[in-house]
Amino acid sequence: MRILKKINRLLRVISVLTLVSFLWSCTGAQLNQEMQEYTQRLARVLDTSIDVDFSLPSSDVPPPQRSDMVQVIPAVDLDLSEFYVLQRCKLNTLIAERNTSLGKTQALSQRWIYTERLIQELDACATQIRTEEPELSVKLNQWAELKRTQRETLWANLLQTSDETFLAFTQSANLLQNPPSFDHKAGISSLYFIANLPSATSDSLSLLETHLKNVIDNRTPIIVWRTQRYIHSTLQQLNLTLPDKLTEVKCPQGIASEQAKILRNVFYLFFIEKIQPLASHLNAINYQLTPVIEQLVEAPTLNPLFKQYLSHQIYEQDQHYRDAMHQHVVMWQTFFKRCNLAPTASKA
Repeated sequence: MRILKKINRLLRVISVLTLVSFLWSCTGAQLNQEMQEYTQRLARVLDTSIDVDFSLPSSDVPPPQRSDMVQVIPAVDLDLSEFYVLQRCKLNTLIAERNTSLGKTQALSQRWIYTERLIQELDACATQIRTEEPELSVKLNQWAELKRTQRETLWANLLQTSDETFLAFTQSANLLQNPPSFDHKAGISSLYFIANLPSATSDSLSLLETHLKNVIDNRTPIIVWRTQRYIHSTLQQLNLTLPDKLTEVKCPQGIASEQAKILRNVFYLFFIEKIQPLASHLNAINYQLTPVIEQLVEAPTLNPLFKQYLSHQIYEQDQHYRDAMHQHVVMWQTFFKRCNLAPTASKA
């Protein structure tokens, strides 16, 4: 009976994972399909082949390995006599919880919450035992100060190496859809919360797990960056191939041929009506996202290679994407000017 239950449970898990995988594979299909159909229609009208690689290229600047970004934070050791004295403080219970098998394997988010509580209780206990145990009271104050100085390093570990944030910056199967299939506002808002965690008030600790869940559920940064990279890659290939082919289209004395008019319609129906609106959504989301990424690039405790990766996404890659979009539009404007065509579709 137990074996059957385990098998059923396993089948349910496999079904869920299969569904998630299917949904994720579909979320990038819209843009990919539109780019492919756009290219195929152009090739058909031009009566030529247009070779475009529609796969997503890897980032020019890959993220560092998580293990390379972990910073060691020295622990504070208590001897048994000191621990016995602390029994009169709440600090005693907190330290005991940390030293259980569960406490020793805390997630980074829980480690952050524990450290914040620890600093509070160190201060409180130092005050409570000041008269009876002045030396230990001084030591507790010193430990509290040490833990305060470690907060930035602990935050860097949380932001760079926890599953939620690392994956939001580096891994997703998704490309942006129009309209977006994820709550980018929640994702960005939560990213701001985590970026400003060192200055957050203690009463906001209970919100940390919720914000981390928003960050990984939406993965706004990597979806934005993947979509930019995909659009740049595909349009760049078209921008290199199409100009020569468009110059072969006849527009005698500036009079548009039927072929030129059909090309204008293809441009309008696919690029103007489908790709450009998605790019507008992409730009709006990126506009909201970039300030918090810039804040992280300036954070002194983050790994230089991680900051280089972030910087590349919001500066170089963003510019590559914008340049490809601009060059594509200019290419068509040049063609329309030669053929005296307005960049709107013909009406039946």
